[in-house]
Amino acid sequence: MVQSSPVAVNKGGVDCVFVGLTPPHSGDKVIGSSAWILIGMSLWAQDYSFRMFTTEDGLPSNTVYSFYQDPSGFLWMGTHESVTVFDGLHFRNPLTDTDMNLNRVRHIIDDGKDGIWFASHSGAIHVVNEKMTVYDESQGLVDSSTNDVLLDGEGTLWVSSRRGLNRRRPDGSWDLFTQAHGLPDEVVHNLKVGKDETLWVGTRKGLARFAEGRFQPVSLPVEGTPGIYAMALDSRQRLWVGTNLGLFVLEDNNWLRFGKDRSALEATAYNSLVRLRF
Repeated sequence: MVQSSPVAVNKGGVDCVFVGLTPPHSGDKVIGSSAWILIGMSLWAQDYSFRMFTTEDGLPSNTVYSFYQDPSGFLWMGTHESVTVFDGLHFRNPLTDTDMNLNRVRHIIDDGKDGIWFASHSGAIHVVNEKMTVYDESQGLVDSSTNDVLLDGEGTLWVSSRRGLNRRRPDGSWDLFTQAHGLPDEVVHNLKVGKDETLWVGTRKGLARFAEGRFQPVSLPVEGTPGIYAMALDSRQRLWVGTNLGLFVLEDNNWLRFGKDRSALEATAYNSLVRLRF
């Protein structure tokens, strides 16, 4: 299986997607998102140059799980070993003053103020001015190994894991959502708030959206049950969904599929999507 970390990009008003394609093993070394390929909405881009980044360039690990672009334009990356920030030339550790080693950082978001949230193997972690607060099983999460974190339009915190989806109540306690509440599977990979504040949830066995207090399964135009590994919104508020069966976008309430006629994309697992600003 070819692994990837696509990056949805808006460049000059045209939305594109960076796709990292690398085999799962090269010799004895596991390689993650290091080879980047740029594709457009429906055509292969021909006028871009590419560079591969690895640990030899300063990455903490060659396995990259997540991307986040901060308001200054710096690109944060969550890797198997830690977090790093890329300024266009160099990689640096942004959390040098903390005594906790973040690993398997699967998702990064900002809190809309001065802090950043991380979904990691160590829990859902909130960092403000390098002061760290950890939410894990000891604080009521169903699983300390988290896959995604999200703040919805009302400021409610959602945390996904391999054992279900938690929602934090105003009193600090947690709700737990499972298949009994309509989720296609309890292994929840991704969360995204889309148009009209719809909460979308990507699981190991399909996509769902939250409506009227329950989760409703959503079918994609593909045979089989796709595993959902990534979601992103582009500048037109279209929802992009990365799966093990191709890349999909929701436009005007219709799903479009990319990769159907491209063998490289057909075999790709899309496991990270983020829109960059240029």
